Amino acid sequence: MALAKIIKMNFAFSLLLSIAFANQVAAKNNSIINCYLKEITIIDSSGNKEELAEEHFKNIKVLKGIPASAISPAMQFISSSLGVKCDYCHYQNNEKELDFDSDKKEEKKTAREMITMVNEINKKFFEGHNEVSCATCHKGSTFPSKRPPVSSVSLSEIVTSKELADAETVIENYYEKIDSQNILSTLKTVSFEGNINFGKNSIAPFTVIEKLPNKFLRTITINNSHKRISAYDGNTVWLAQDTNIHIQIGAKAAFILNETPLFWNKNFFSDNFDRIKSIGTTINSDSDFIVLKANSKDKYSTQLFYFNRKSGLLMKRIVFNKTVLGELPEEYEYSDYKKTEDIYFPGKITVSKWNQNYTITFDKIEINTDADDNLFSPFNY
Repeated sequence: MALAKIIKMNFAFSLLLSIAFANQVAAKNNSIINCYLKEITIIDSSGNKEELAEEHFKNIKVLKGIPASAISPAMQFISSSLGVKCDYCHYQNNEKELDFDSDKKEEKKTAREMITMVNEINKKFFEGHNEVSCATCHKGSTFPSKRPPVSSVSLSEIVTSKELADAETVIENYYEKIDSQNILSTLKTVSFEGNINFGKNSIAPFTVIEKLPNKFLRTITINNSHKRISAYDGNTVWLAQDTNIHIQIGAKAAFILNETPLFWNKNFFSDNFDRIKSIGTTINSDSDFIVLKANSKDKYSTQLFYFNRKSGLLMKRIVFNKTVLGELPEEYEYSDYKKTEDIYFPGKITVSKWNQNYTITFDKIEINTDADDNLFSPFNY
């Protein structure tokens, strides 16, 4: 039997087995993310409506009617769900270049059929919400298992409590802990210097310059000369590698913004999120957390914030990035808080993403240094 047919049979069988269970769970619990990006119209910084995927790319047959910028996150979601890279579905020529338009690989054709099947299941059973996805059955493998796990008992990390503090109280307590002298009210800029460690002895200098309320410039210096930059000037999100600049919009821009939240802006939560609420406390954890859930105003993510109940500090953040196929999670852990000018900043950030894990450590943190607005603009880079 051909590999593609085996994949389809295993996927379909295990997916159908999961529907009954998934339907029961969905009836009891609100999905963290239940929105297609088809509902979002993207307007770039020039006021132009973004092209649809089928207008921007060639040979789009299934993912039609969505913004072009939603294609890359959707591909990342598939890669993460199956534990593969782009060349698993996309043809690679003799020069090791990917031909994304080509239909030579059966896996690509199978992927289209699987996307169609999942969309039909969600439409029929879950009112169009992304309750079932590639990850439902694949769980990081190209061959989804048709057998249940040995142990079917699992405990949710977050439990509800009647004595739960409301979100507003938790956030107010957080700012009191990091800023007991009320210095944040006069804070204009924060600059961080340190290193980013990708593992396997891959360490590079890393700097971040933030200007409140929302501007930032992140720089990774590779081999002491090549710079990789991600930035936001309050209007435009952009990337740069050496002298090559790429403007980002839509979901791709949202991914970058989520990497650098400016918590030091005391209006950060109200400016960026709707419906912030306490959803529970943690169990089976080394620390005792109270967890807040918030939906981003840009509609691209739902986020969970873990505050230490004893210290009041933010210790972890999980971002569920919305794609047209499901949510793509990222986790940020904040530790080693350091005091700078009577404000506490995390000295270490541990990041886990679908395609890489890395750790950022800061050796130097300064506040209210000079930072002209032009520093954050791609048009002055």
